[in-house]
Amino acid sequence: MKKIKTLTLAVVSLLFMQNVFAQTATDIDGNVYNIITIGTQDWLQENLKTTKLTDGTPIALVSDNTLWSSSTTAAYCWYGNDQGLYGNTYGPLYNWYTVNTEKLCPSGWHVPNNDEWQTLVDFLGGASVAGNKLKEAGTTHWYIPNTGATNESGFTALPGGQRGAFGGFDLVKGTATFWTSTSTSPLNAETWALFYHSGYCQNVGDGKEAGKSVRCIKGSVNALQETDASSNNYQIYPNPTSNIFYVQQHHSQDCKLQVLDLFGHTILMKTFTQQTSVSLPQAGMYIIRISDKNGIYSQPIIVE
Repeated sequence: MKKIKTLTLAVVSLLFMQNVFAQTATDIDGNVYNIITIGTQDWLQENLKTTKLTDGTPIALVSDNTLWSSSTTAAYCWYGNDQGLYGNTYGPLYNWYTVNTEKLCPSGWHVPNNDEWQTLVDFLGGASVAGNKLKEAGTTHWYIPNTGATNESGFTALPGGQRGAFGGFDLVKGTATFWTSTSTSPLNAETWALFYHSGYCQNVGDGKEAGKSVRCIKGSVNALQETDASSNNYQIYPNPTSNIFYVQQHHSQDCKLQVLDLFGHTILMKTFTQQTSVSLPQAGMYIIRISDKNGIYSQPIIVE
């Protein structure tokens, strides 16, 4: 029994291993983004760049400091009001009222809430080291020394700086600041920040009129957390198997099946509607990950 429990814990930990997909997403402006999978989450690999909401409504471009600080509707700007120097690299800075429209990210994506950011940080080892794994390595865009940056997550965080409550700009090349969708009061919302001189990924609050970068995460605004496949109308059998296993659902909808190895690499990806079979000739432990319109479900499988 102890051996089975140990094996189960080891396999479950594999659910959070990084895996990169050769996929892209496109926003309403036609900007194309690479996608990075970190643990159980899919993220855009670049800062959001759209200047329109998903319904086609232009977001107000506000350069004046007074207008910026008094705005309570969706607005964006370029750092230093200079798109050529900063915007094309770091993307726009949005106020939180833009995030709150829930129409900012490409279709099928959303601005992450604070818990989703926390999940990312926890997967990468906690707040004290996650910044190292999220920041783009080197000093092409970050100030020297860009302490500890490895970008081993593939997130490639860039220091787009911020715009303050009174309209002033600061921290470009020194700090990356990202909005969450989580409001903490009528005036404030949660953000996360990374620093050129530290490996921390810090959770801080700021006024909703501030300007921050945005990263989008895959799923609807109310997307489900990853859960066990067997409790969500999926049957994976036989388990253990000598070679072939089957995946059957108890409803009829399009699903995506992904098989990951011990290193988090994708062995196979396919779509199916009701039942499918998979052959894995090499013995070992694998993770079966199923995605449908309601969420993401995972289960370990052993090939003997």
